[in-house]
Amino acid sequence: MPTTDPIPATITIVGWVDPVVDATGFTPDSAYVETCYLPRLGPTSFVAYRYGAQELRGRNQRVIDLTEMAQNLGLRSGVSRNAPVVLALSHLQAFGLRACRENNNYLLRLTAPPLTDRQAARLPAKARRMHYAVLASRRPNRP
Repeated sequence: MPTTDPIPATITIVGWVDPVVDATGFTPDSAYVETCYLPRLGPTSFVAYRYGAQELRGRNQRVIDLTEMAQNLGLRSGVSRNAPVVLALSHLQAFGLRACRENNNYLLRLTAPPLTDRQAARLPAKARRMHYAVLASRRPNRP
């Protein structure tokens, strides 16, 4: 889904603190994110998410040159509306992994929430089984 907001050549990403998701979610380098988010996000958005999270390790925020990011991810460089890196950022926003703030600041989740049932229903069988197994293992035992 292309973005309608102009994306500058340089953005600032800021770690998105969300106590609820941080307590129940998964790190970008987890097996859950790789198995369950990758088929939904697609490879470009998936590696863009991991790249952004890696850039934020040990920092509250980081200035990112989108042309450099695209080159580091093996994408066509450029920041036009339909550039792969810009579309990847839009896709991350559609999945709630990124949010816009003013002054070209973008929040990036450092913890991905579990997929919704609707999102999980569209996963390949192996990923769907993992999703539900992980969720079941996290539920408290009922008496």
